[in-house]
Amino acid sequence: MTFSEAVANLTADDFELFVGTESTARPLDGTTPITIVDTKTLKVKVGTAFNATDLNSGIVVKPSATNDVEDAHGNALIFTSKTVTQ
Repeated sequence: MTFSEAVANLTADDFELFVGTESTARPLDGTTPITIVDTKTLKVKVGTAFNATDLNSGIVVKPSATNDVEDAHGNALIFTSKTVTQ
């Protein structure tokens, strides 16, 4: 994920990954679910790799109920979902 500006408070609990219209989030990797690349970019690692059917259905990132990501000015990250593109 790449944000338009620097963000803070990134943790593994901030986002959930879904496949297509599934209502149950896919588990993230238990060891390193999120890698912060820099202040604008992070990588999210799933516990089990997505297969071709999953990718064709679309991978959707949604904020979790505990999402507290904000920018340098203290503005909360606000979005409902984002479909991942390859």
